[in-house]
Amino acid sequence: MMINEAQAQATATSGRGDGQYPSGLHDGAEISTAAGGQTKAEVPLTMEAVITRENLMLAYQRVVENKGTAGVDNLSVAELKPWLKKNWRSVRQALIDGNYQPRAIRRMAA
Repeated sequence: MMINEAQAQATATSGRGDGQYPSGLHDGAEISTAAGGQTKAEVPLTMEAVITRENLMLAYQRVVENKGTAGVDNLSVAELKPWLKKNWRSVRQALIDGNYQPRAIRRMAA
């Protein structure tokens, strides 16, 4: 069963009910969040969509703002941009082809 967000919010803020799901909404129901009526889990996501320039620039900006540390390859945030300029085309193609093999990650101490 699908209900829209407006119905869910109206029911949640009206104070009606016992804190459970709105009447008629059963276990396993999903709330529609996508414009086309699909739920988040139903929207297909391709590698091309993941690696759009806009998405990658946002990710890069977050790494810079968070002052991310070097990974197992010892590549610093300052070295990342020049490295990407040099290697991005081959990395992008490997991602699209499904051939990209990431290196091991470095665990952060708690």
